[in-house]
Amino acid sequence: MPEIVIKPNVEVWFELETKCNLGCKFCFNYWKSGTEIAPRILSTTETLKGLKTLLDAVHCSCLTIAGGEPLLRKDIFVILEFVSSYHIPMVLATNGLLLNREMIGHLVGLGVVTFQIPIHSADQAIHNFLSGKQCWGETLRALVLAKESGVNVIPVFVATKKNMGHLNSVMELCSQIRIEEIIFNRFVPTGAGALNRDEVGVPTDNELVPVLISANEKAKHLNTKITLGNPINIPVEILRTLDRVEAASCLVAFGQKRWTLDAEGNLRRCNQSSKSIGNLFHDGVETLLEELGRLSCNETFHSCQFISGNGGADVPVVTVHHEFSTESLASG
Repeated sequence: MPEIVIKPNVEVWFELETKCNLGCKFCFNYWKSGTEIAPRILSTTETLKGLKTLLDAVHCSCLTIAGGEPLLRKDIFVILEFVSSYHIPMVLATNGLLLNREMIGHLVGLGVVTFQIPIHSADQAIHNFLSGKQCWGETLRALVLAKESGVNVIPVFVATKKNMGHLNSVMELCSQIRIEEIIFNRFVPTGAGALNRDEVGVPTDNELVPVLISANEKAKHLNTKITLGNPINIPVEILRTLDRVEAASCLVAFGQKRWTLDAEGNLRRCNQSSKSIGNLFHDGVETLLEELGRLSCNETFHSCQFISGNGGADVPVVTVHHEFSTESLASG
């Protein structure tokens, strides 16, 4: 009998475009800090070749298309069509400004099952300030259009000190268009966020916990689910009461299942960091397979390295132990 090859299971966050049509003050793309060069954009042929090398070697359970703004990439439909040939569910992380009904239909037809669209306040001025552009109306329009298409739509809320108290009103707004889940990302000061951290403010765990307690009560009333996209240290006795909140842990660890792939084909442990384990055209896939074949990820809760001061090392230096563990598909 032929040998049965069991491929390791991974999830991929694919930053296929570096440009963006917004100027978000909290943007985590590492090159936005001005201290590093953005990844080189591969040609369509190179991109498909690199993806084939990776997707032939692993079982990819979910692939998130991100950026920059991924819809700015002219060959995005060709890339999505290629990924869809592997029958991989795709998430599109987009600011939504370029979406229209026809495009949404095309994207869904190519295998996009979820749209993640950011909205940071029900107050237009605050949302526009954080986004770096007058775009609140376009954002709301994108959420409505995506929801009307029948596809899964998840708003993404990035919590800074400027807007962390606006979560409840954002959930109320989204509930009016029958959206029942929201991703809550704490602001991590990397990329452009490192330049703007003093202007927008970095909330602490102690400041975010009361926000989540209040939001949990609102979520019960609205029948909304809150998914944390990055870790917040929540005391266990409080976490047990947050029945509408799905906690998150930093996934960066040897044997981790979720990986970032950038436009140049570099495999990275974290979308906040430029550090790579290798490139798809060199030793990246081999290094990935060797690691996944030897080790399994420790499911103990990990704090975000950038918040805890570890600076985005390849693996956590300090492990914070809690009585829970979970993983989230959300990020950024």
